[in-house]
Amino acid sequence: MIYEIDKIKKIVDVARMYYEQNLTQNEIAKALSISRPSISKMLAEAKNLGIVKITITSPLEQNEELLKNIKETFNLKGGIIVHGAASEKVNNAFITNESAIYIMNKLTKSNKIGLGWGKMMNSIVKRISETSSVKTSGSICPLLGNSVTPYEEYHPDSLVRKLGEKMGLKPFYIYSPTFFASKEEFEGFLNLENQKIINNLWNSLDIAILNIDNHPSVPDFATASRFGESLNTKKIIGHMISYYYNINGEILKSSSDYTNHISLSDLKNTETVIGVCSSDTNVKAVIGALKTGLITHLIIDDELATKVLETISK
Repeated sequence: MIYEIDKIKKIVDVARMYYEQNLTQNEIAKALSISRPSISKMLAEAKNLGIVKITITSPLEQNEELLKNIKETFNLKGGIIVHGAASEKVNNAFITNESAIYIMNKLTKSNKIGLGWGKMMNSIVKRISETSSVKTSGSICPLLGNSVTPYEEYHPDSLVRKLGEKMGLKPFYIYSPTFFASKEEFEGFLNLENQKIINNLWNSLDIAILNIDNHPSVPDFATASRFGESLNTKKIIGHMISYYYNINGEILKSSSDYTNHISLSDLKNTETVIGVCSSDTNVKAVIGALKTGLITHLIIDDELATKVLETISK
């Protein structure tokens, strides 16, 4: 069919009124003094002529492609890309919910699980406790000692107890602070029977779950005393279970660092290490964490994942 220019113009006008100005077909018909069936016919013609092109984009398909690119770029085994929200609070709720589901699906019988600390860990444990009815077997222990702060999210023993009770996992506790003031105090604690049990668990974990956090995040005098000016000179940008690293994934070491956490070699030998990013984790902290080679599975929102790939490609 050959269309006259005037008719094409009218079809374009109708299409714009409907799709851009959000007028109803009845409103357009009244405005142009045309019958409603004629408006409907012109809208159909607009599609047939290619004047109007409707594209359906699934965020799930986009996220699958994002995950594929993230996995290939950083040699990851798996993970999930969470479709984010405009609000940081809502976004973190989405991440928490998807993390809880993902972690539950990862668990099998007789798992040995290590749990980190932080706000996201606390939220995930709480979410699993509220929603899951799954019972499994195995054991669970902290990946590091407890903080001196009063906040529950920095007391892994408490998080381990909650998750263990909910899921039927046997909990093991560290009963120690994360940081020790001296080498003698630290080595004395390492010789205690309970810590030897924890060390054996760390040596044989199946799954480790931890936060990927920014540095600096909050004033932290314990960290400053451990590393001093090295935090600045080595350009530290992030941390995981109290391991601090730069953008190249190089982990900061210090002769005065007496921290009770899983060793890097044990973490490296853990088959599944799930790193969780909150919506306020910055791009550099994520890149540095992934470059350490410790993370095998990543949970991250789509906006942050996109920024990570854009930054790494520059």
